[in-house]
Amino acid sequence: MIFIIYWQSRGHIDYLFANITWPSDQDRTTLKSIKLTIMFMSFSLSLITVIFGLLAYFVATEQYEYLITNIEAMDAYRLKILRYLFILINYLGSVIWLIVLIFYVVFCIILHGKFIRFNQELEDSKILGIW
Repeated sequence: MIFIIYWQSRGHIDYLFANITWPSDQDRTTLKSIKLTIMFMSFSLSLITVIFGLLAYFVATEQYEYLITNIEAMDAYRLKILRYLFILINYLGSVIWLIVLIFYVVFCIILHGKFIRFNQELEDSKILGIW
């Protein structure tokens, strides 16, 4: 997360978006991979939301017998409000990590598609006898 803040402040993310173009309609496998990645990550985000929501519910209603987590670790300073802050910070950290992972995976898929297209163009130029 610190790298994202650093890259955003230095303008590296804008540079990435300016130089990497979205795949065209010819790259159907790349577009399909991107869509599947986004669907999988959306499912993961909803699963993380449900898990942290259930954790907050069980902590709020004090039904600790259903939890595997260590409640004493959440009560480090003997304030019950810190339990919810602990859950919120962990939830936000997980969501931000997932979003960063989505960007990384989508950029890698786009670059992989561009490398495949570049290799095909090289193969075509060898067949034509340019090289």
